[in-house]
Amino acid sequence: MTLAALLLTVGCSLGWAGFDATRKALAVRMETVPLTIAVTAAQVPVFTVWLLIAPKQAVLPGYWLPGSVVLILSIAANLLLIRALSVAPLSLTIPYLSLTPVLTSVVAALVLGEWPTRLQWMGIGAVVAGAALLSFAGLRRSASSLERARAARGRWMMITVASLWAVTGPMDKLALRHASVSVHALVQTGGIATVLAAFMALKGQLGQFKPFVRAPGLALATILFASVGIGMQFTAIQLTLVSVVETVKRAVGMLSALLSGQLLFKEPLTAAKVGSALLMGVGVALVLV
Repeated sequence: MTLAALLLTVGCSLGWAGFDATRKALAVRMETVPLTIAVTAAQVPVFTVWLLIAPKQAVLPGYWLPGSVVLILSIAANLLLIRALSVAPLSLTIPYLSLTPVLTSVVAALVLGEWPTRLQWMGIGAVVAGAALLSFAGLRRSASSLERARAARGRWMMITVASLWAVTGPMDKLALRHASVSVHALVQTGGIATVLAAFMALKGQLGQFKPFVRAPGLALATILFASVGIGMQFTAIQLTLVSVVETVKRAVGMLSALLSGQLLFKEPLTAAKVGSALLMGVGVALVLV
């Protein structure tokens, strides 16, 4: 891995980790669906400015097939995630999202011919195992019988969401062979925001966006983190394996949540948390090496 690819991968991972933290703070003020739409829509001006100030970039005809596939899968994943949240809390179904790195590795190998090395496969497995250990440990401690039953209903929805996200990464890389990062990011954020906003409008729930406007500082930080995350991610996958970027992003996000829980919310540091952190740390080291 080149130094540029390493810095971009770490940078996008930190951007997504920051986004998770600020999104969590905003989630106290508003529902998940309008929050997702607001953040996505607010990124459109960012990537529009980027497109305008960047050197002129042509969009080649080969872009529209993979670009459209990414857009359709992203919309489907978001809508299915919304449905899963109505069936079971995210805290009880998030373990299944830890499948994304390994599924991404398989899809990237088949679609792009990007085969991780033996050490990288071991690292991917360690990150997935660590994330699953951390998530399932929380599930065992906190879930009631009713919550477990609801989690079971949402299980396959979340597995499907993880599978859809696993396909979008390799398709992003195909699309970026025919368009610039700013074009691709603008198409994706604009398309997702438009469709989900229409979904909210049909349900008569557009008034739920007010809390986002009433917390401008937090909203701006969330937008910036998300824009840095997606911009650097799209740039990083042009320079290195999609599976590497996805694995590091997942590990940094989980470790960041673990660290903030300990420092900010005084959550106990259990053996399961320490074990998961060690597994993911080793996994990231193997992937980057």
